[in-house]
Amino acid sequence: DEYQSMNRVRRRPGTDDAAAARAAARHHRGDHRTAMTVIGMQDNASRERVVDGLWRVDGVRDVSVSLVRARAVIVHSWDCPPEHLRRAVRDAGFDAAVESD
Repeated sequence: DEYQSMNRVRRRPGTDDAAAARAAARHHRGDHRTAMTVIGMQDNASRERVVDGLWRVDGVRDVSVSLVRARAVIVHSWDCPPEHLRRAVRDAGFDAAVESD
């Protein structure tokens, strides 16, 4: 729907729906899910900076960022510590607080 298209990104930039489905199928039982509050996002451009920064972290398999909720949910491999995700958000220019992992 329109809300989702404006406020969430669920696949790597430049991929199509088939590629997104293949990526989802790659999620393994050992994957971790980390949620964090992102402080300071004010528009879609800032949300995109967060998304791009998170995708650059080795081990990230899925990224969902909500501008309205100021929240990011990341699926990542077991060997990708949440601190690396938090650092990526900080490098994008925002503060982040890890909610769960």
